[in-house]
Amino acid sequence: MKYHAVGTGGCNDNVNLDLSSNPLYVSDSCDIDSDGQTDDKWSLRNTTLVSGVVLLSLEAPHGTEVRNAQFYLDGELLGGEITGPEISISLNTTLISNGRHTLKANVRVLSGNVLSYTPITLIVANNPPGFWQDLDAGFAYLVSGAQVAFPDEIVFSLRAVGGHEVEVIELEYVVATNTYESDVNHVVLENLESSNLVDTAWTWDMHHNDSLPPGARLWWRWRLVDAAGREVRTEKQWLTWLDDVHPWQRIQEGNITLHWYAGTENFAEALLAAARASQTRLRENVVIPFEDEVDIYIYGTVGEVREVILSDPGWTGGLAYPDQGVVVIGIDEENLEWGLGAIAHEMAHVIVRSTFGFDASSLPSWLDEGLAAYAEGELDPVSRGVLEDAITNNKFFSTRSLSDGLVEDNSQGYLSHAQSYSLVAYLIESWSFALQNCFVS
Repeated sequence: MKYHAVGTGGCNDNVNLDLSSNPLYVSDSCDIDSDGQTDDKWSLRNTTLVSGVVLLSLEAPHGTEVRNAQFYLDGELLGGEITGPEISISLNTTLISNGRHTLKANVRVLSGNVLSYTPITLIVANNPPGFWQDLDAGFAYLVSGAQVAFPDEIVFSLRAVGGHEVEVIELEYVVATNTYESDVNHVVLENLESSNLVDTAWTWDMHHNDSLPPGARLWWRWRLVDAAGREVRTEKQWLTWLDDVHPWQRIQEGNITLHWYAGTENFAEALLAAARASQTRLRENVVIPFEDEVDIYIYGTVGEVREVILSDPGWTGGLAYPDQGVVVIGIDEENLEWGLGAIAHEMAHVIVRSTFGFDASSLPSWLDEGLAAYAEGELDPVSRGVLEDAITNNKFFSTRSLSDGLVEDNSQGYLSHAQSYSLVAYLIESWSFALQNCFVS
């Protein structure tokens, strides 16, 4: 007995299903003969793809009379008992969920016997995100997705139907960077069951792997190889690693975009102006022509930043991610004055390290922090006072001791930062040509 399903969504929805032990066939051509068969078919092994409204029909073997029939979808009777010479029923797949469903048919013939046929799998796909077909590679159905659970994990998922058993499933992903060409990361899924039906996922756990900063961009795709040696890669898909809890707004000037959700537009404009001023100060005084895109994410408080940065280094100020061109910082309107300096400071870290390909460990700490402090403008009164006291009492840190990290405790912390600023200011004002050559070399 043959079972037919004819869909309304296009030629690839025209299918012929055999509920015997034979494989299920799916047409890859719109040339359907008068008997419902196609000249060009390939086996999907009892699984098929449907969308929209499909007509399910039973055709009795020659010489057999059918008394009635029932269709069952996921164990539930579909549309009641069907009688008459035309055994058929319509299924509106938009009323059921995308994904796998089990379809079964029972037929009672005139003798009273009930024939139950082997269940088949229907894959419902009503234009889901990431849907496409690649018949040339032997895959009629591919759906790739990613579920972001910020700040904990990303779940990459794949559903696919192939003409042969799938033997290799590999996730490829790349985190976009400004400073270098990113390598492709490969995750090969293991312990696969031999099947032409793929329904799998891989979880990037930010608690156990390198976590991403808010605003990071990445693309991913899947690579599959079947038993016939045919290989297919799904299309690249992009996502931004960011929460969807806050009502983010954005303003942009030049190559800098500022994202914020708490505070007025004047508040955001002041912070954006501080970032632009930092860029201008370094360009004019250190001749750093920086044009890469930078995204600054302003959280309402420092505490909220700590909640989303799983690799929190313990510093309560801003965080710069030069590779991704991202700055993350917590600022409220009542703390705007501090925020203006912090924005300029972290912006300078992104500019210096991105422009010259440095990470934090390859620059002397006094130079890295000194340039960032210089980009803020003049020293604040407290730091200026601490520096003047050190000059009066001739009590400084050696420059060598400031190369491997600055002191962060109390007044000594103020002095280490102020001294770094003073060293950089001296070089810029007296030896700017030598400083520029040092960076270039």
